[in-house]
Amino acid sequence: ASLQQKAWAASLGIPLEKKVTISGVIFEFVLIPPGIFKMGTEEGGDSDETPAREITISKPYYLLKNEVTNAQYHAYNASEASFSSDPEEPVLGIVYTKALNFCKFLGDDAAIKSTVRIPTEAEWEFACRAGSAGDYCFGNKLPELSEYGYFKDNAGSIKKVMKLKPNAYGLYDMHGNAYEWCKDYYEKKAYSETKAID
Repeated sequence: ASLQQKAWAASLGIPLEKKVTISGVIFEFVLIPPGIFKMGTEEGGDSDETPAREITISKPYYLLKNEVTNAQYHAYNASEASFSSDPEEPVLGIVYTKALNFCKFLGDDAAIKSTVRIPTEAEWEFACRAGSAGDYCFGNKLPELSEYGYFKDNAGSIKKVMKLKPNAYGLYDMHGNAYEWCKDYYEKKAYSETKAID
């Protein structure tokens, strides 16, 4: 955990991590502190990722420390088929509405009993960067990418979660491996705006 995470947890009197067990499956959440960051990129990247814009994350939130695994998803729906069968690999092929239902299932469970939702794109990128202003959570040194994420140069298929290095916030597989859902919809010109995320 970063010093920023520890400071916010202490000041608010809330746990740095939350660990719950549902149907025999462990779910671990980490506290993401509020802050201001540059979302997107100034140069390089795709045209819909520029220009970088300043975003304020005004409230702390918790994020699952790993991509949702088959085992975790099957605690909600044991009959749901995935493109991957390994319990430690990310669940694949889950449409957005089913992801929403999974979040509701988590929030309704007695072990959590609070709102659980998909993060916005800004919340996801802020958590992914974990304080880094570089292209990646560790900076700009591309050779280090294989230490943090699976991509075409070091993996031919989906891999088990949490086998590489976490970022500074303690989140795994934020670069590569499976795609993740975001709460908000795609807007091509979104990077031309500046806004706060509540």
